[in-house]
Amino acid sequence: MLNPIKNKKLLKRGAPVRARIIEMSERPPGQDCRAVKMTLEVQFRGDTYTLRDRFMVAGDEPIKVGSEIWVAVDPYDRQKAAIAWERTREDFRARTAKRRELATGIAVPVTKVREVTVGSTPKTTREIPQEFKGTQKLEPIPTVMIGG
Repeated sequence: MLNPIKNKKLLKRGAPVRARIIEMSERPPGQDCRAVKMTLEVQFRGDTYTLRDRFMVAGDEPIKVGSEIWVAVDPYDRQKAAIAWERTREDFRARTAKRRELATGIAVPVTKVREVTVGSTPKTTREIPQEFKGTQKLEPIPTVMIGG
């Protein structure tokens, strides 16, 4: 929806739902804000439908075909929708932060190591000790019983 007043009202009163961008017209680089034709797949009250309209999109919005965005849908006329950019940005930042957290590596305990093979460049920044270069069999650690 392009009318800013109706857009603002719809964002306040509309039902917030997620939508997926199916089609989107090209955005020329360098423009701050532009009306973009989009086809959205919207799920509203258990029903999935397609919505085609023009929406105002800022030049720096990280969206493309396949992106999921938040929209506010008019509960009385589901063909009227407005993109909830603030909520979409929050969701995007949260998903990006989660991906970064997972990419940094979480320590995962490794058990029952039988063999260490080093054949290519290590994925860590630590130097591999000389005794672990190549393939070596690791012997099991003996168990010592204390007490009776």
